[in-house]
Amino acid sequence: MRTLTLHVGMGKTGTTAIQNALRAAAPALRGRGVFCCDHWLLSGTMGGSGFAGADEFAHLLGVDPPGFAARLGRIFDASNEMLTLSNEIIWSNEALVSAWDAVGAFAADFATAGGCARIVLYLRHQLDWLVSAYLQWCVKDKLTPGRVIDFERYRAESAALLDYPALVTRWRQAASPAEVIVRPYEPGIDAVADFASVAGIEGMLVGDRAHPTPGYTAHVLTKLIGDQHDEPHLAGDLIELLARAGVYQRDFHPVDPCLIDLTDEAAAAIAGEYDARNEALIPLCGFAPRRGGVPPQLGRRPHSEPVNTDLIAALLELLLHQHRELAAQRGRIEALEARLGT
Repeated sequence: MRTLTLHVGMGKTGTTAIQNALRAAAPALRGRGVFCCDHWLLSGTMGGSGFAGADEFAHLLGVDPPGFAARLGRIFDASNEMLTLSNEIIWSNEALVSAWDAVGAFAADFATAGGCARIVLYLRHQLDWLVSAYLQWCVKDKLTPGRVIDFERYRAESAALLDYPALVTRWRQAASPAEVIVRPYEPGIDAVADFASVAGIEGMLVGDRAHPTPGYTAHVLTKLIGDQHDEPHLAGDLIELLARAGVYQRDFHPVDPCLIDLTDEAAAAIAGEYDARNEALIPLCGFAPRRGGVPPQLGRRPHSEPVNTDLIAALLELLLHQHRELAAQRGRIEALEARLGT
């Protein structure tokens, strides 16, 4: 019997560490008949049965859940060598966490057709998750121009996802008869080792350390190069230095990556609301997520960090050199394509 293990997140629960470990162990796993298919699914190399790439994957997942489920069914029904030679297929993608209708229907069909399908979902205490997710997706890796939304707005927008009893219930209803395994992500738990145990590949995955949040200077440099500026506003020493160097003329408001205006008392009150709601998880999953303590980022401003102008200049020159090299490579490729008529 073939086994399909779908790791659907949530994001910010060790998903990157799990995915890195799966990729590093992929050759050894393949020797045991286990195929980690995340890159293959989005590679655009499967022809008409597969996804053309990550953009089509995201589009179908967002606007056409039935079409997404049908595409998955065609992919996994295809007589692809990687699939037919595999006893177990593992797919890890945190973007699937809200796709219980499409992915659940696919897992249910897989199980109904005689396979063993299991969905693995990790839950982190909502307040810990909110702080981590907000700092990464709304500040650190913000990909859109304009103001950073405030923390309370992000909490409101995430309310449906963070209703864990409802989330688990939706997954189990959509995926039945496939198994939905819900695990805690909290202090003291090694997510990589835990996932390996759930997936039946104990001892084959090695986790890496959590990715530290870069310092304030690195944040600002990243946003500057990526043109992720906020509303025009007079800025501090870094932008003044760059303006004097003639590198960047636009006013730039450096986003504070660590400030969440939340007192310890307010944090405890919010956590209490989630704790009360999570009591309903215990009969569903056998646990309720525990907090990891008051996040150290709350209420702290990093602006007192001294600006090392020599380091900034060196980093900026390196980044600009890389941009020039990439532009030159792109020009050579375009010239070659023009000569070849492609």
